[in-house]
Amino acid sequence: MKKGVIFAGVAAVAATLFWLGWSDNFADGETNTSSVANVVQHDNKNTVNTNKLDELDKKLTSDIDTKIPKADPKVATTEEQLLTAFQRMQLSVGKFNSASFINEEMQDLLHNPEMIEIAQKSLIDFKHAEAAFGEQQALVRVFSIRLLDQLAKAGEPGPLYEATGQLASNLSEQLANGGEIEKRRDLDLEDLVYASISTYDDEQVIASPEMVMMELGYFDDFHNDVRKIYANQFGSIISREKSVDETIEIVQKLFKKQS
Repeated sequence: MKKGVIFAGVAAVAATLFWLGWSDNFADGETNTSSVANVVQHDNKNTVNTNKLDELDKKLTSDIDTKIPKADPKVATTEEQLLTAFQRMQLSVGKFNSASFINEEMQDLLHNPEMIEIAQKSLIDFKHAEAAFGEQQALVRVFSIRLLDQLAKAGEPGPLYEATGQLASNLSEQLANGGEIEKRRDLDLEDLVYASISTYDDEQVIASPEMVMMELGYFDDFHNDVRKIYANQFGSIISREKSVDETIEIVQKLFKKQS
């Protein structure tokens, strides 16, 4: 919100200077033809730049289509379609307009309930992820989180919340039984909790943290390591409005003295 205020202020100052400049010219009874020409020239440059950006955008899509064509739903399994889409997204990373390309690819997946279900299962069930995607399971997990996050931003946070709570429960059970967490799955949970809590306004988290914790699948009997992941994410939100001492006190109370 602060950035918006700053930008709005800059825009207002710029607009004021612009109109003051024209007012001076008209007050002198002159028509500033050079200023008009500059505006036209600027518009032409913008058109050229837009055309160049469009060309780069099309080139990115064309290059990726050549290297990794979209999977044909008539012959490819749902898992293969999902993996291919994620590989295409990964190939765009670091390239011009990668964010736009990934967003467009995501749109094709958001409307397919089977894709959402597989993304959830790949995060919740590590053995399934390995069996279905082999060495690519890490890539699938990373983009599955992004897919569920995009779905939540589109107004459907349920699958994201479900994946968060179920993964937390599974990891807690593993740790309680003396097991170890496989291949950075604790980071998967961190990302899921972060994405989930981000669907709420800060004010909601601070005013009704227990309600948000429940939505995110949190239970007091989770293993300490899992509880700390939740506590850290909630603490980062609470600290935006509260002092350090207040944040520590609130988090300890919420998470049974876990920090």
